[in-house]
Amino acid sequence: MGKLVDLVKKIMEDPEQGVASLPELLVLAEEMEQNDIEQLDRITKLQESNRALLQQIPIPDNEPSIEIEVEPEPPTIEDAVKEILEELRKDKEED
Repeated sequence: MGKLVDLVKKIMEDPEQGVASLPELLVLAEEMEQNDIEQLDRITKLQESNRALLQQIPIPDNEPSIEIEVEPEPPTIEDAVKEILEELRKDKEED
C-alpha cells in the first residue's frame, strides 16, 4: 500500500513526470483488486465452514423433545370374558 501512496504523491507533485508511473500504478491497483477478491473468497469459505460447524453443536432446550407413545396393551382373553359376562349380567338386570 505504501508504494501506491508514493506513486500517487509523485503524480500530484509533478503531473508531467508522474504520468510515466501510471502503468505501474495500474498494475498495483489490479494486484490490490485481485487480492481483495481472493480475500473475499477466503472469507466466504471460512464463513460457510463456520456455519456448518456451528450447526453440529447441540443447543440445550432447542432440541425437539422425544415423546414416547405407549400403546395400550391389547385385551387378554380373560378381559374379554369378563366384559362379556358383565354385559350379559346388565342385560339380565334390565329385563
